[in-house]
Amino acid sequence: SLFGMALPELLTRIAIYLGFGVVTTTGMFYLFDQVKSLFQAQLTGLPADVLAMVGIMKLDMAFTLILSAAMTKTVINGWNKLTDTRSGRVWQKPGTGGTIGM
Repeated sequence: SLFGMALPELLTRIAIYLGFGVVTTTGMFYLFDQVKSLFQAQLTGLPADVLAMVGIMKLDMAFTLILSAAMTKTVINGWNKLTDTRSGRVWQKPGTGGTIGM
C-alpha cells in the first residue's frame, strides 16, 4: 500500500531531523555554557569596586538574558525547520496581492 511505502521514508526523515536537532541543541548548550564560564572567569580578576558596579548595573543578568534569548531563537528556528513552517510577513504593501478587501 501507499501508506506502507511512505512510512519508512517518513520515519527516516523524522529520525534525521530529531537527531540534527538534538545534536545542534546540545552543541548550542555547550557553547553557551563555555561563553558564560568565560564571562565569569573574566569577572573574577576585577577589583572589588568594579565588581560592585557590575552588580549595581546588573550586567550579569543582562548577559544571561542575552544568552537566553539567543538560545530561545535557536530552539524556535530549529522547531520551524523541523515542522517546515515558514513565517512570512504579516504586513503586506497595499496592492501587492493581499486578499483583504477583494
